[in-house]
Amino acid sequence: MRFTTITIYEEVYPSVISRILAACASPDSWAILGLYALSSVITIFSYFSTLVDEEYVNHLFERPTGHYIDVRQLNQKNIFISLYAVLLAAKYTTLYLAKRRHVAKITRVQQPLFYEMRGSMGAILYTSAKEALYVFLTTYIIFIIFSGNIYYRVACAVGVFNRVLDSPIVGFRWIDLYLFTRVILSGTITTTLWNFVNRLFDAIFAATIPVTDAYANQFDCLLNGLTKKDDEVIQATAFNELAQLACKNSKKRVELFSCIGKELQQSVWHRIMTACFQVIGELRTSVDTEYKGIQPVEMPSVPIVKSTEQKPRNRLQFSNDSGLYCTPRKHLNELDDRTGMIFGQVNELIESIPSPTNSPIVQQEKNDALAKINKVISILKTVEIKFGCKGYFSKFYEESRVARIQYVFRKHQLIIWAVQILGSLTAASYKEDSYGYVQNDISSVLNQLLGCFEDVEKYVQKETVAIEEVEAVKKALEEAILQIVIVFNDYLHIFKIDNKYKHIWKRFSCFH
Repeated sequence: MRFTTITIYEEVYPSVISRILAACASPDSWAILGLYALSSVITIFSYFSTLVDEEYVNHLFERPTGHYIDVRQLNQKNIFISLYAVLLAAKYTTLYLAKRRHVAKITRVQQPLFYEMRGSMGAILYTSAKEALYVFLTTYIIFIIFSGNIYYRVACAVGVFNRVLDSPIVGFRWIDLYLFTRVILSGTITTTLWNFVNRLFDAIFAATIPVTDAYANQFDCLLNGLTKKDDEVIQATAFNELAQLACKNSKKRVELFSCIGKELQQSVWHRIMTACFQVIGELRTSVDTEYKGIQPVEMPSVPIVKSTEQKPRNRLQFSNDSGLYCTPRKHLNELDDRTGMIFGQVNELIESIPSPTNSPIVQQEKNDALAKINKVISILKTVEIKFGCKGYFSKFYEESRVARIQYVFRKHQLIIWAVQILGSLTAASYKEDSYGYVQNDISSVLNQLLGCFEDVEKYVQKETVAIEEVEAVKKALEEAILQIVIVFNDYLHIFKIDNKYKHIWKRFSCFH
């Protein structure tokens, strides 16, 4: 399921209600819940029947002692364990969707797979035990309150095929420490297995595989991938691989700097720099639009041209001073224009094809989703008015500022890779660029990075909450600028920094 649902850029929803409804309406969410519930039941029942050899889950019915042979009741211990397995799967699925585990993310510390998993085992065991204990307490409270109702519903379902009592004769032991310890241990094993597998998938997806190393035209493949805006996966893969190449592979960097053309714009470095500038420029445009709003487009003013009277000397005249007049010709052969008859059907077919985003099916789905959201919001507002607690549920249906910021930085991974590419290649060019092409663009690179840093910093100062995506982009910009400053420390006075970025440049240029 992780292979089918993995994505790089996730959808950002404006409010909590819209996010919950989107998760509930998605078939993937229900498929994940079903798979986790199935694996939970199989793992827990296998633990009881195989590992510890207990009979709690071996029999669905039990016969009360001292009663007739045909009198049977449901095994309440089996029901309790089954309820615990289902609630454990529901809780883990909720955390899976809330933590956005299906989104491939950049790991904070990148290391080999073995050390990655070995270092995570302590956190996995602690988190698994805590989740298993929390779900057990929830199951225990629910079973205390609704045990009779749960038993009756299960008995009605089973009673279609077998004779069973509607209410139990032998009650459930509420202080069965032996059973409860086994249940918590089985839940810990189950969640540990889930967390380990998910952590393994995270480490695998975070690892960068050099796909283009086997090709002779490696840099052409990477450059084509950088401009693939219609395929986000290919574009992100190209940026990721190029970032790793720029940061860690000095041999490939030398080859990259050696790929030049007849013109400066034809070199591989210049084309990579242009692609990175486009990604950073898109972020700066989004931040500027979010910060200042969309400016109204002013209509261009058309200059008024005064009409001048035509003088008689400019007119065509005959020699006898008589004017030249146009007269219609008679007996013209009119030709039929049959262009519309030839191309009419083709034009109708072209006009009848709607765009994918404006198709009636997509618009109808959007309208239905919006109607459901508005209906839930109206119910919450009615509850607020009825109980006199106006604004109590506002955090659920109002547009979240955090979600808005996350939407602006939705492609933060792509931005981080672009910044790493610029910083690493520029710093490495000091010793590895034999032609010196990169030195012509160092000022442009610094101005672009400083401008992006200024925009992000101003954007962060206006917010009262710390967003992980924003902080990651800011740290990447700081690292790239400092990387260039440290390498070119003796030549900082040569770079032409724009006056509007001088106050930020002083903060970095003073670093030694």
